[in-house]
Amino acid sequence: MIHKIRPLFKEVGERVFKFLSGCEERNLFPRTSRWLKLALLAPVAALISQTIENPPHMCYAPAPMPDIAVEEKFVSPNPTEGADSVTVKVKAKITREGYAEGISKAYLQLMTDTTVVPMLPLDGEVGDTIEEFYARLHVGEIEACTTWISLYVHAEPYGSVMDWIELVVTDDETSEE
Repeated sequence: MIHKIRPLFKEVGERVFKFLSGCEERNLFPRTSRWLKLALLAPVAALISQTIENPPHMCYAPAPMPDIAVEEKFVSPNPTEGADSVTVKVKAKITREGYAEGISKAYLQLMTDTTVVPMLPLDGEVGDTIEEFYARLHVGEIEACTTWISLYVHAEPYGSVMDWIELVVTDDETSEE
């Protein structure tokens, strides 16, 4: 049944396209014809693509991505209260079963900087499906503001997940008095 519907959609789409293209070329309502081609033919194209049983093959098959979740994340001290550096801790987990390899690395980057800071595993080794990482981040030269820290957790060879932590950089409260 589907194989009989697809040629019908194709034929109707081609006829409408030819008619509206002719109107556009003869300068009969060119803007309206162009708009109608998009408005009428987009649903026809969508219907044709829905009737294809075997989608075209791609040159590269997409690799299955594990579900990586950042379960816990925090910065200490936050607000910084004049501290020159902060400690960032992250706990990440691969939530989907069946992956032989675990989390391989994590790194962070301050939104106002291009420097990538590698994070170290708390237990000294990577490769588990649940990993905890930490890093010291220098914030001493940042003016008082609210900024963001980008977190990246990578599971080899499957991919990465990105998350954010809000960081409030403040001046030392005791030096203002």
